[in-house]
Amino acid sequence: MPYDVHGKPQEATKSAHELSRHCGAEPPYNPSFVSTLSVFFALAPTYYALMVPCTHWAWLFVPSVLLVVAIPAYLFVVISNPVDLHCRANTQEMGDNLKWCNHCSCYTSKDVRTKHCYDCRKCVPGFDHHCTYLQTCIGQHNYPVFFTLLTTTWLWALSMTICDVLNALPIGTAAIGTPFNTCAAGSVRNWYLALLSIHALASLGGFAVVSSLLSFHVMICWKKQTTYEWLVEDIQRKRRREKEGYKTPSERAKLYLAGLVAKAKAPKGTSTRTGPKTVGVSASAPAETGLKDVAIEVHSTK
Repeated sequence: MPYDVHGKPQEATKSAHELSRHCGAEPPYNPSFVSTLSVFFALAPTYYALMVPCTHWAWLFVPSVLLVVAIPAYLFVVISNPVDLHCRANTQEMGDNLKWCNHCSCYTSKDVRTKHCYDCRKCVPGFDHHCTYLQTCIGQHNYPVFFTLLTTTWLWALSMTICDVLNALPIGTAAIGTPFNTCAAGSVRNWYLALLSIHALASLGGFAVVSSLLSFHVMICWKKQTTYEWLVEDIQRKRRREKEGYKTPSERAKLYLAGLVAKAKAPKGTSTRTGPKTVGVSASAPAETGLKDVAIEVHSTK
């Protein structure tokens, strides 16, 4: 154990890796992480509670297969640590293809996509983004599994929504040969259909959220970018447009609507055009009246 100048025992300084968040399962838990788990544990058991007593096992097959894939993928992403190997080892000696990280106080991989995550306090190779829903970094080591998780969750929410809707229509489903739902036609029909409708709306909401995430990641995969690179490019594009005076269609529409509102509020006979104004005064004095008529004309110039 090291000692200070006074001869007292001194605690060893912890490395940046020891102080970092190792995985998403470590506390403290953010609200997004807790909300994601809450939604899952509300949708999955409720679906089986609504379907198992009343329908054929076929209604459970597709969602169950998707869960068998999604749950291990979720556990892998949340439990695994995507940290850079040199950061994990707290490398202090310079080597080939290494760079110094001031935040980690050690050498890490020199790859251009190795970035420091300020939320997890560690360097991640192939850094894509920090996912608040999973409370961990997404990078080179776990991105394929993360994409699999998104895809299976999207299909799972879609399959539950479709099954809920079809089971709410027992006559129509019987006509096409699908298993008949006994609860939807029994004495508890009203209560059952109400719960089924609530579950269908919740599943549809989850499907919409995951659809936006999945479509974005399909887009950046097609462009061969990471989320971080896309965000940097988007910020640079917006700054360049601001310097060039470019206005988006929505900004142009707002200016047009503001002009219409100003025109509607302006008194009759006045101009709502913007620009410098010059005032010219002309006076005429007719001999027969002896009075001066002063006409003030406001000329607007563009």
